[in-house]
Formats: sequence, C-alpha cells, structure tokens
Amino acid sequence: MKKVLLVTVLLFGALALTVHQMSAQQTTPGVAPVVQTLPVPRDMRFAYTNGTRSADGKPGPNYWQNHATHNMRITVMPPSRTISATQEITYVNNSPYPLPGIVFKLLQNVHRPDAIRERVYPDGFLTQGLQIDEFRVNGKEQAWGPDSGFVGVHLVT
Repeated sequence: MKKVLLVTVLLFGALALTVHQMSAQQTTPGVAPVVQTLPVPRDMRFAYTNGTRSADGKPGPNYWQNHATHNMRITVMPPSRTISATQEITYVNNSPYPLPGIVFKLLQNVHRPDAIRERVYPDGFLTQGLQIDEFRVNGKEQAWGPDSGFVGVHLVT
C-alpha cells in the first residue's frame, strides 16, 4: 500500500511540475516568443542554398552524384605469383563545377620486403611489389613512379 501511495504522490508531483512549466512557457501578449535553432554547419548551409540537399536530409532538386566505371582485364599466373592487369576507369563528373583534378590512390608496394607493416609476415607473403608499366589519362601517357614524384597517389588533371 505504501508503494502505491508513493508512486501516486510522485506522479502527481511530476504532473504539477509539468503544468507549471507549461504555464511559464506561455507567451505574453505583444511579445514575440524566443525561437531557438540549432547551429547548421557551413557546408550544409551551402548544400541547402544550392538545392542539392533539403533540410530534412533528403536529396534536393539540384542533387547530383559523380560516378566511375571500371573495366579491368586481369591475368593471373599462379606458379610465378604474377598478376598482369589493364584497367580503364571512366570517371563522370555530374556536378555543375569543373574538377581541377582527380586523386588516384594505389597501394603500390605493401608486399615488398622493405615496406613498413605492423606485424611480421612469412616469406611467401612478400614480393617485389607492384610495377606500373604505363599510366595514361585521356589516352596521353603520364609520368608515374619515384622519378615523377607520384609513388602511390597521383593527381590526374
């Protein structure tokens, strides 16, 4: 019986406190209520202004998305542990803004014996690394490798 009475008293107290808070929040005639808004990050405001994103988080009327298509031809030669490949990447910029370049990343030599790694691997894991014979952008050969300054990241312009 005491538990029921205690719960009833607590519920009545919470109800009274809620009614008091609601009456305190009522506006005074002739005085505009204070409206609080959450801060919006600058990049989100930019997306709202451009119409690429709506305030509810859904894509806006001017939404766009870039995409890439990869065409790969791979030859695997198990006894020699050699893999030869040719890859053609077609990148489509659907944005209304020109791209100054594309960053192309390749983990080129993670299997080389002198590569830095977090643990020790058996000798069978290690190789001479990756060799790039030719790198082209729009059909034009580009420099790649230590002499060009692009070992694993290449800014395609």
